[in-house]
Order: sequence, then C-alpha cells, then structure tokens
Amino acid sequence: MLVALLLALAAPAHGDAPARRAAVIFLSFDQDVPGLHELVEAVTAGLRQESHAPLDLFVEYTGLDRFSGDEYEKILVSLYQQKYSTRKIDLVVAVGPAALDFIVARKVLPHVSIVSCYVARRFVEAAKAQRPELTAAMPSQNAPKVIELMLSMFPRTKRIHVILGASEYERAQAAAGKRIFASFEGRVELTYLNDLTLAQVEARLAALPDTELALYGSMLRDASGQDFNTNEALQRISRASRGPIFGLVAEDLGDGIVGGYLLSMELSGKAAAELGLRVLKGERASAIPMMVEAGVVPLWDFRELRRFGIRERDLPLGSQIRFREKTLWDVWWREISAGIGLILVESILVAALIAQLRRRKRIERELDAQKTRYRTVADFTHDLEFWRKPDGSFEYISPSCERITGYPVAEVSKDPHILQERILAEDLTAWKEMQGKALAGTQQGPIEIRFRRPDGEVRWLEQIWNPVRFEDGSFGGTRGSIRDVTARKQAELDLKRAYQEIAALKDQLEAENTYYRGKIQSVEGASELIGDSDPMKYLRFRIGQVAPSATTVLIQGETGTGKELVAESIHRLGVRSGKVLVKVNCAALPHA
Repeated sequence: MLVALLLALAAPAHGDAPARRAAVIFLSFDQDVPGLHELVEAVTAGLRQESHAPLDLFVEYTGLDRFSGDEYEKILVSLYQQKYSTRKIDLVVAVGPAALDFIVARKVLPHVSIVSCYVARRFVEAAKAQRPELTAAMPSQNAPKVIELMLSMFPRTKRIHVILGASEYERAQAAAGKRIFASFEGRVELTYLNDLTLAQVEARLAALPDTELALYGSMLRDASGQDFNTNEALQRISRASRGPIFGLVAEDLGDGIVGGYLLSMELSGKAAAELGLRVLKGERASAIPMMVEAGVVPLWDFRELRRFGIRERDLPLGSQIRFREKTLWDVWWREISAGIGLILVESILVAALIAQLRRRKRIERELDAQKTRYRTVADFTHDLEFWRKPDGSFEYISPSCERITGYPVAEVSKDPHILQERILAEDLTAWKEMQGKALAGTQQGPIEIRFRRPDGEVRWLEQIWNPVRFEDGSFGGTRGSIRDVTARKQAELDLKRAYQEIAALKDQLEAENTYYRGKIQSVEGASELIGDSDPMKYLRFRIGQVAPSATTVLIQGETGTGKELVAESIHRLGVRSGKVLVKVNCAALPHA
C-alpha cells in the first residue's frame, strides 16, 4: 500500500502530460536500397529517443523511383489524404529529391513544416521557394573531393567512368555531375555509364586500361529496365573490373568499392533528426538554418586495397581501413573474451527485448494501412503479385495475371488450381515441393518453371514466395510474385549457342593452322649448316647470339653462299620458331 501511494504521488497529473505528436517520413526509394535503411533508422531513432513528447511516426515509401505519371501521383495524394485527414501531423521528413518534389508540387499536408534529407541544395532551394516552412540537412558534396583523391593516387589517369543507373533519379545525378565536375575539364575526361545494361558495364570495366578508373555512384536500374534494390550490381561490377572502383557512400564499403572520402548515410539521418526535433519543440522551420552535413571520412576496404596492390602509406591521413584480415591474436582474443561476454548476456537480452517491443509497436501502427498500400502499388506492377491463404484460395491477384498466364483474375480466383495444372510435368514436382514449404510458413524461391498458356505457348516463369504473418503471429498464407522471364531464357539459350559456334570455329581454325604449318614445313624442309671448320663454328656462335633476341638481323654474302640457310637457322632457334617463316625474293619485285 505504501509503494502504491508513493507511485501515485510521484506520477504527473494527466493535464500536465505533453501533447502527443505525429511525424511522417516520405521516402523516394525503397529501404532495400543500400544505405537508405541506415538513414531511416537514424532519423526514426533520433526523433523517438530525443522527443520529450509521445511521438507517432509513420514511414511512407512513395514508389516514385519506379512509377511515375500524373495518374499514379494522384492516387498517392488520395491515399495520403485518406490516411492523414483525421490526424494532426506536426512534421514531414522528405528523404530524396523525388519525395520532396512530390510533396511540394502536389501540396501534400500543405500546412506542415518540412525537413528534407539527402537532397541537393538546388532542389532544396527550389522547394523552399514554394514551401517556405522548410529546412534541410543537405549531404556533403564529397564527389569532387573523391575525384581529386583518385587523381592524386593515380596521376596517370586520363579517364574516369562514373557508374550510374538509368533511373530518372540517376539520370538527374549524371546531369548534375557534369556541372559539379566542370572544374576538372582539361585534366581528366569523365564519362557517364547511364545508358548501359549491367552486363555492358561489366564488359566495359573488364577491359579497363591502366590509365582509366571508375567511380561508383549507384545503380537502382540499368538500361534494360532491371531494378536493383541491393548492392548486387556493385558486387558484380567489382568482380568484373580490371581496376579499382572508388565510391561515395560509406554503406557501399564491403560490396566492391576500394574506398574514398565516403559519406555516411547514418550521419545524414542523424542530422535530419536533429532538425526535426527542433521543429517538434516549436521552432519554425523557416527560421532554422539549413545544415551542410560534414560526415565524410576516408574509408577503405582492406581486401580491395590488397587486390589492386594499393599501399596503405599512399592513403590520405586519417584513413580508416575496414575488413582487415584477423591475426592469430585476434582469433584467440575472441575465444578468451567469450567468457567475459557471458556476463553481458542478460543485459543484451533485455536490450533485444526492448528493441523487439518497439518494432512490434511500429508494425501494429502500419498494419492497418498495409493492405491498402500493397494493393495500390501491386495493381501497377508488371509482375503477377498474389496473396494465397493457407486453405489454397486467393486473397488477392494483381491484374497482370491475364497478361502473364492467359487466364483472367476471376477465373483463377474461382479455380485456384488452374495455374498448377498448366505447369509442365518436368517442373511440377519441384514446384509442388517449394509450394508446400511456402504454405508451411517458410520463404521460398526463386524457382523457374515452364508454363503452358491456354493458347499452347510455353513461357518461362520465375516465382518466389514469402510468408504472411499477422500481428498476433498467426500464419496468413503466402505472398508471391511471378515474373515472365521467357525473353531472358531465350537470350541465355542464344548466347549458349553462339558460344558453341565460336568454340567450333576456333577448333576448326586451330586445326587448319596446324595443317597448313605442317604443309609449309614439308615443302621447305629442314635446313642445316654442315661443317666443323673455324669459320663455320664462328657462324654458329653468332647465330646463337642473335636468335633469341627480337632484333632485326642483316645477313650479307655473295650469291650462293647460304644466306637463306642462316636465316632459317636463326628462325628455328628464335622465339618465333613455332610460326611460319615467309621468304621473299626481293630481286623479283618490280621497281616502284
């Protein structure tokens, strides 16, 4: 009773509790884009941990990096109006130029202050002219500094390839780069690889000469339209590259860049959170000076340094090296410290529990809007998207179903097994096995199967499954995606046939070369210098001196003294003995 009384006296009055606040984060890119997850985590953690009032935080992926057009943006505006028309929003955080431009141009939450993050100064100033209540945490312009570093480390460089994808955002980045790098004109040539597929970029860097380097910006989409939400593109490019690839973002380190003056996305997110907290505490966004985030550090990947023979002493002062190989001491130290780590297990478990509770609350807040958001985006996808319940029936099928399978959505919903019946027998067993595992609640795929459409055409399809879990942890079926990859499979078959034809032609050419060399040798016969006199021994000595070299040899002597035999001996003992000796009768050539 005494403890309860003390707690009641210590608790603040209900009227004194700080008013609940709400903020919305609008993203230009999916959080799977390398570095963006760390940025968003830094923003959300900074706002939650430092806010003195309870804070409802919503994260909205706009999809503007993949979808565009007036109709799509109108649907997004309608969706956000329905979601937030009954709530008081105190802060908007716009991550990336596409989201900021959308919010300003479409007047989303028009009376709410904006904090922009990861947006260049010119885009921020253009937006501020329309929405004065705006401040920004602008990323440091580290690209020129990285170019200077590349030229100082490799002074023989004549050309730098700037690797950027073919999305609208990356094309805008390339246009901005031409303006930012104008000061390097005359010192080095800069080329932008926006209009290439990933395979073409790999081929270009595989033939990189010693006087050329590469600078990786990003590749969200290549020229063929293939999207990359992870650093798969960078990893493939790095494996193919003949020279080191420098970078701009710290989160790319470890996936193939050698390093550089790298910008930390996490530090950018913390800067944005700091500005957002000032807005939530009552400051006007227009009165808060914009921040130029200076979180640039020279970071390097030890494995890439060793791969390209770059010495640590040639790196700039203050450089930090990651992924260094562990020494024997490091290995044993971890074993020894494992005992000490047991003492911290209880603290770690408590911290993990708190993190899990926070994550659960965030999922609960987003769950109500998840179905609407999913349907809005899925209806516009090129692939067949579906949600299949545990009983085998479909909760949702995207309109792309008829284009890919030849069956209307209504027909597939009525008979959920109709698609399974059209899978070729050779692929059906593997598909059923993965389908069973998916319905058991495990993520499966991708798997490639052959599917016979109603018109008889056989198409290659790629399918993946992901389990659906409700907020109480119960299993809600599987969410899957089916993509038509027939064109890719045909291209692979064509490429394989082309390789086989090239190999056959190569073998034929080698056989013909061997045949004709044998014919020539049989006609010319072997040539020998016979005799043991002192002049003959001296002649053999001089032939042995010049034969191994690549120099030109002048043989003088009267007609019939054996100059041709000397030439044949030099050829036979020289480095080109495996090639044909071509003889020319200069006396038979006509005068010019």
